[in-house]
Amino acid sequence: MNIAKADLLFLKKEVTRYDVSIGMVTSICETMMERCVEIKDEKTKNEKLPEPILDIDPETLHTLGRNLKHLESQDTVEIPRIKKNIDQLEAYNIKALKNKLNDDNKKSQAQISAMKKRFEDLQKYIDALNSKVGLVRKNIAALNT
Repeated sequence: MNIAKADLLFLKKEVTRYDVSIGMVTSICETMMERCVEIKDEKTKNEKLPEPILDIDPETLHTLGRNLKHLESQDTVEIPRIKKNIDQLEAYNIKALKNKLNDDNKKSQAQISAMKKRFEDLQKYIDALNSKVGLVRKNIAALNT
């Protein structure tokens, strides 16, 4: 039984999609961390705070934090599980192909054996005909003399 290429492609796309999502959230997190460090540095200098680069309210920040934690949990749980399943599918596919190869080999050996038997029967038939032809030639030669 073969695993469809579409299934393997789907799993690889899912892994890629998770990686992209994690990359996006990580990028946003890094940007926000850099901005927080800048704000903290500005506070320590007792200077006026600059205008925020991103207009993010606390609820959005909280939602982004939850999303980051969720994606990190997916990274630690789902991606290794998906990769493990892909490896298992590849191993299963290899095993299925080996079994098919063995079955095909057995079928070809059976066909070779059957053809060999037919060839031997045909060879016996040809030998019998040749011996009859030889007898006929002897009889013809005897009649001509």
